[in-house]
Amino acid sequence: MNVRTSWVGAAVATLVLLGTAGAARAQAPPAHVIGARLPNGGYTVVIGPDTMVAFPDSILRKLLAMQTDLKTEKEVTARLQQVVDLHEKEVQQVDRLSAVQRDLITAQDAQIADLRKEADILNKLRNGGWLSVELGAGASGGDTEPGLVAGLAIRRLRVWGLLQKNNSGAFMGFNLPVF
Repeated sequence: MNVRTSWVGAAVATLVLLGTAGAARAQAPPAHVIGARLPNGGYTVVIGPDTMVAFPDSILRKLLAMQTDLKTEKEVTARLQQVVDLHEKEVQQVDRLSAVQRDLITAQDAQIADLRKEADILNKLRNGGWLSVELGAGASGGDTEPGLVAGLAIRRLRVWGLLQKNNSGAFMGFNLPVF
């Protein structure tokens, strides 16, 4: 006999005993308890030709409370599972957004590298090459003969020479851009 069948039998026996005890006490067959208390808290009872297990009310109350607790725990577990499912969806969305952000950062890094290359090219164009030749013509105040000015520039260092019939000279300087 399994435990569930014995519990159900005990419950039925208890109800039968309680229901018929007041109305037909004289007609009820005698009940006899056989042996000591069982490990599950019940007693083996013989009523007429039937043998069954009877449980005290305290055990039945405990069983009903356990059944209610089990139902509550199942409801809580179902709610917790809903929360876990929602959390998993949120984690997936965060993962997707993180992947999009990583892609955007990679694209922006590439754009920044391209802009730096363009800035380097513009700086080189603005500053010119590292070697240049400068030429000019003019006249000095005391000598009206035309003169030639020739120069050589290496980066910002300038060297000029003045070639005129009676005046010759050399100059050295730096190119310092203001704007």
